[in-house]
Amino acid sequence: MAFEILFLLFLFGNALLIFYFYVRQVRSVKLHRDTVPHVFSDYVSLSEHQKTSDLCLYEAKVFEIRRITNLVAILLLTYGGVLGWFSSTLIANFGSGLLTQYFIVFGVLAVFVAIDLLFSAFRQTKLAVSGKSHFLKRLVFCTLVPLVVLPIWMLGTGLWWFWAALAVYGIGVAVHLGLSFNGVAVRPMTNVDLKERLEAFQRRIRFESAKLFVDEEKDAKTSEGVQIVGYGFNKKIILSKYVLEHLSPLEIEALIANKVCQYKQTHNFMTWAALLIVSFLFFWLLGEVVSKPWFYEGLGVHGLDTSAYGTAFVLFMVSAYVFLSPLIPLRNAFSWKRDEKAEENSVLLVDWNAMISAIAKETAHRAGSMVPDSMYFKLVSENPDPMHKIKLIQHLAPRHTRQRDSWLPSA
Repeated sequence: MAFEILFLLFLFGNALLIFYFYVRQVRSVKLHRDTVPHVFSDYVSLSEHQKTSDLCLYEAKVFEIRRITNLVAILLLTYGGVLGWFSSTLIANFGSGLLTQYFIVFGVLAVFVAIDLLFSAFRQTKLAVSGKSHFLKRLVFCTLVPLVVLPIWMLGTGLWWFWAALAVYGIGVAVHLGLSFNGVAVRPMTNVDLKERLEAFQRRIRFESAKLFVDEEKDAKTSEGVQIVGYGFNKKIILSKYVLEHLSPLEIEALIANKVCQYKQTHNFMTWAALLIVSFLFFWLLGEVVSKPWFYEGLGVHGLDTSAYGTAFVLFMVSAYVFLSPLIPLRNAFSWKRDEKAEENSVLLVDWNAMISAIAKETAHRAGSMVPDSMYFKLVSENPDPMHKIKLIQHLAPRHTRQRDSWLPSA
């Protein structure tokens, strides 16, 4: 009973928290709808800014409805008895073998993937290449994990959780490395003068191991201005056509410096070590709770025997989603701090005015002139919104070089 009350408090508490963030986002966008932010005024008209604002409101509404749909799906699976019925039916008809456990897990996974795809179809903005890559990585990872974990678990060894954690960690590293290229079609840079200048700049900032390429994506709005993919001597810096055609060499250098500092912040030993520790804790806890009757009864599933590995796995994943959801803004806040450290380092490498104008131009081209609520953005993104980045760079700039009334040198 105590676990059931705690689960429901977290489930509906998450919904209220997300709705609060949604209300803040609506209020922020409407407040700034009729005035183009000064930093975007040279690149975006008032009508375009209002169109972007309306699109932001629509996307936020779709995101909120999707959250509510996920909540309803969780309630149906647990207290609605759908998961218990589905599991017991499969086990009664096909036995409790490994194939049956796979059917249970992937049947539930298919429901949540379908919800994601359904609401993606309602989006009016095309998903960027990086967003598609992130969805593909999540899908591949979520498919491989039960394929590997369930056989290890069903072997029944005392330290199965230890080997499962190692296997999942290995899967995470393999998926991240294997799909790091993002599926982007690229060609080598042909502008010799610009290439030589950027290569000299790479040597100056000690990132000369990455080769320069141009993004061949037809829809420029779905391409990031600068991407860094790969590892070691296979690293690639990929520039979009828009960046090459509309930004000055100094602004391109600023974007590259910013991405390089972000890359160095996110690809280090401490990041991978932390993921390994989290993996061990996760599977150790799974091994502890799935042997307790209160875990199943608290989630509305009764009468299961010890052979229902797939059901236990699904219930634990649902519980982890519910109990860890309030930590998503906190996790993103730490990610923002890491990004801010990258901004602090990149400001020392290039002209900060060029960095701000480059971010403003690229953002105006890809995403319009967004003025989101910072708390809401922490809920939906691990990376700071452009306005937050611009204000931070202006604050980090040497005091004697700052513009008094503007973020842009052209004002």
